[in-house]
Amino acid sequence: MTKCAYCNKSDVESRVSINTWDGLGRRDQDFYYCSDVCLREIEDFSEYVNQNAKRFLVFVGVIVLSMVFSNGLPGNASLIVSIAGLILGILLIKYPFATPLTNQWLGIKKAVLIVRGLGFGIALSEVAYISYQFIL
Repeated sequence: MTKCAYCNKSDVESRVSINTWDGLGRRDQDFYYCSDVCLREIEDFSEYVNQNAKRFLVFVGVIVLSMVFSNGLPGNASLIVSIAGLILGILLIKYPFATPLTNQWLGIKKAVLIVRGLGFGIALSEVAYISYQFIL
């Protein structure tokens, strides 16, 4: 039983092969779709991922390194970690990339919605923490 890669509807037969980023590099992947609208959304999302995947990974790497190395700094290391968490939340809103397995399991539409929601949650919690700890 195949599902639409975008909306996750069951029993679809139309298939397209797109060269897109899969987390380790670009390769041809088969995507099933149920309508022309879903095909267009899959192609647009794949193009967006291909254009921004490396940028996303560099940003995540910088954020993780800043969190790791701020632990050894004297003073307000928690401020640096909070700002890095805020930037991570904003990054997840801008680049809502889930894992390929999550996209297959939930469909691209739901996976993007969940990742953006997590990004908003992380960003808002970091803003609340920063305002509570350092402003109030």
